[in-house]
Amino acid sequence: MAPIGKKCLLTGWGYVNNGRKPLPNNLQMLEFETISNKDCTRQLKKSPYPRLLPLDDGQLCAERPDHKGACTGDFGSPLVIQDDKNKTLQIGLASWVVPCAEDYPDVFSSIHGYYDWIQSKIK
Repeated sequence: MAPIGKKCLLTGWGYVNNGRKPLPNNLQMLEFETISNKDCTRQLKKSPYPRLLPLDDGQLCAERPDHKGACTGDFGSPLVIQDDKNKTLQIGLASWVVPCAEDYPDVFSSIHGYYDWIQSKIK
C-alpha cells in the first residue's frame, strides 16, 4: 500500500486543457501526493460520480493543491514513487477521475496486490 502523504509522479499522454484538443506532442508529468482512501471517499462523495464509491483496498488516491490531474488519454498511465533508497517504484495505474480531475482527487488501481504476479512475468 502507498504511504499517506507520499509524493508521487504521474506521466501520460492525455489532454492537458480539461479535455479540449489537441493531445500533447510530449509526454506530460504531474506531481501528486497520496491521500487516504477515507479522505478520498469523503471528497468524491460530493462529485458527480458518487456511485463509483466506495473505494476498496485495490485502489489508491492522490491529489494536487492546484486540482490538476489525469484526463482522457491518461488512463493506464503509471503512478510512481521514490523509495528510501531513491529507487523508482510503480505503485499504481491511472484508473478514473472526475472529468480531468476538476476539484477532486484522482483514483488509481494499486498494483500492490499484483506485485508477485508481475515479477513472475518479467523474469
